[in-house]
Amino acid sequence: MGAADGLVIGTTRQHLPKPLVVGDEPTDPVEGAARLDAALKAADADLDQVMADVQAKFGADKAAIFGAHKELLADEGTVQDAVSHILDGHGPAWAYQQATNARIEQLQKLDDPLLAGRAIDLSDVQRRVLRHLLGLREDAAQAGGPGGHSPVILLAPDLTPSDTARLGPDTLLGFATAQGGPTSHTAIIARGLGLPAIVAAGESVLSVPDGTLAILDGSAGRLYLNPSDADVQSARDRMAVLAAGREAARAARHQPGPPATGSGWRSPPTSTGRRRRQRPLKPGPRAWA
Repeated sequence: MGAADGLVIGTTRQHLPKPLVVGDEPTDPVEGAARLDAALKAADADLDQVMADVQAKFGADKAAIFGAHKELLADEGTVQDAVSHILDGHGPAWAYQQATNARIEQLQKLDDPLLAGRAIDLSDVQRRVLRHLLGLREDAAQAGGPGGHSPVILLAPDLTPSDTARLGPDTLLGFATAQGGPTSHTAIIARGLGLPAIVAAGESVLSVPDGTLAILDGSAGRLYLNPSDADVQSARDRMAVLAAGREAARAARHQPGPPATGSGWRSPPTSTGRRRRQRPLKPGPRAWA
């Protein structure tokens, strides 16, 4: 399903985050609690920096997503459960993973897709804290084509908000995920970045070889693989029309409004950005919704 509008042509690349291997390494409870506290503080500092970077690049509304991550990080119930595991003789990394996993599973079972989508946010926070506890650096943000230079259409099981903000339009043309939903914070960031995106495309999307030519239509919620020359040209033509429409809308925003009336009231400007209904592309050999 479509999560962020837009149309792009490019080659695909698979993105599979490396799983964090967390063993249970018991330590002195006081030392374990201190290590957890230090990791939580380090993660909080990370989020402060992420919020500042995102606000500078994309605005305060997108940065607020990571403010919600800070709230998840500071959740007293989660921290207390982790400390309880430590006092029971478990290592701090294992203890924090268990405490957060329990809450992630609870969120995933909720019928409300908006609340269920917060599971990926908590997973994002969990990985951030665990990396500090395990002494691991943040995953490298490499999404480009050969050499990591050309932007690509990224295919992944799911993406966290941190992944999306870190990769951004310099390395991504757009993305398609096997899981996820259109109300997730990842989808919201994609829309803010102007990245076409589709979500819940199914596990089959994870078998697409790297370097496959594709057309990603976020508006229609379709990924077309190995399109014909005619389909590519059709997509390019439509991209040109969409680009012209965006430029016209930007120009209209800078036009002066109507003159003020005698009462001092100014009438609202007429909207020129009305969304056009787009005709879906003719499907190529294989397409995913």
